[in-house]
Amino acid sequence: MTTVQNNVAPTKTIDAAIAFFKADATLIAKRTALGAAFAADGVQLATDFKAGTAKDAGREDRFRAMQYIAQESMPDNVKSALRDADVAGAKAIKADGVTLTKTEWSKRIPAKIVNMQNAFALYLKESADGEKKGAKANTPRDIAERIKDEIAKLKKAVTADQAGEPTAKFDHTEMLAAFQRALDLAK
Repeated sequence: MTTVQNNVAPTKTIDAAIAFFKADATLIAKRTALGAAFAADGVQLATDFKAGTAKDAGREDRFRAMQYIAQESMPDNVKSALRDADVAGAKAIKADGVTLTKTEWSKRIPAKIVNMQNAFALYLKESADGEKKGAKANTPRDIAERIKDEIAKLKKAVTADQAGEPTAKFDHTEMLAAFQRALDLAK
C-alpha cells in the first residue's frame, strides 16, 4: 500500500471522519455529520471509495482523500508511521493496547474506507427518504381524504370477512351500505 502524503480532503471532512470513528456520539449523529461533510465536499458514492472506480472516473485524488481520512482516524503514532516512507513495514507499532506491524496497521485502512462508504450510503438514503416526506410529513391530511382512505380499508376487510367464514356478528351488506353513505357524506 502506498503511503498517502498529501491531504486533499478539507479539514471539516477529516474532523467529521475522526468523530465517526470515536464513540463520543450516537451512531446516527456520527453518520449524519460524516454524510453531511461528504455531501458538502462533493464526495461521490459510486466512485470515490474504491481505487479502480475513482481512477476510471478521473477522481483518484478523492480516493487518496479517503485513504488519508482513514489514516487520520488512527492513533497518532500509527498515523505517523503509516505516512513515513522511511518506516519499514515490519516495524512493530503499539497503539490502543495492540502491537501490530506497520503493514498490519495499513491493512485496517480499507475496512475504515468501507465503513465510511456504508455510512455515506445510509446518510444519502435517509436524506432521500426525508425529502420524500418533506413538508408533507407534518401537514395534516384533509379529513375527507382520511375518511375515504380509512373506509376503503374497512370495506376491504368487511368484504373479505363476508367472502370467507364470516367472523363479524353484524350484517355485512348493511355495513357496506353504511360505509357507502359515509363516503357520500365525505365528498
